[in-house]
Amino acid sequence: MEEKKTRKRIPKENKVRAELQKEISSICPFCGNDDVGHFEIHHIDEDPSNNEMNNLLLLCPLCHSKITKGDISNIEVLKKKLELVTNQTSNKKQNSSRSINFNAKVSNAIIGSNNNISLNDYGLKIHRLNYE
Repeated sequence: MEEKKTRKRIPKENKVRAELQKEISSICPFCGNDDVGHFEIHHIDEDPSNNEMNNLLLLCPLCHSKITKGDISNIEVLKKKLELVTNQTSNKKQNSSRSINFNAKVSNAIIGSNNNISLNDYGLKIHRLNYE
């Protein structure tokens, strides 16, 4: 007889759920359903005591059931998680800095024209100063 796996409560479940929901952009990663009343948390390695973020995936109940029944393979689940994590990482890099170019003449300023200033989450960073 198969030993039953003990389910541990996910620590800070609401925070984990919010992060996972952000990861999938509130759309089921398998069927694309965006009208889901309640997403379910799937343990990728099927171990309910392993609550690491890289082992968790948020899905609609129908797709979660398909994974449990084997209609969606573990390989497909792993590929999907990797795709989501990769996309989220590249999106963070793209959004972490933005450039603004000031090409007009600036009078009575320490900083001259054609300055490159980058805005990021931590404030302003000046890349290049051109004094006239």
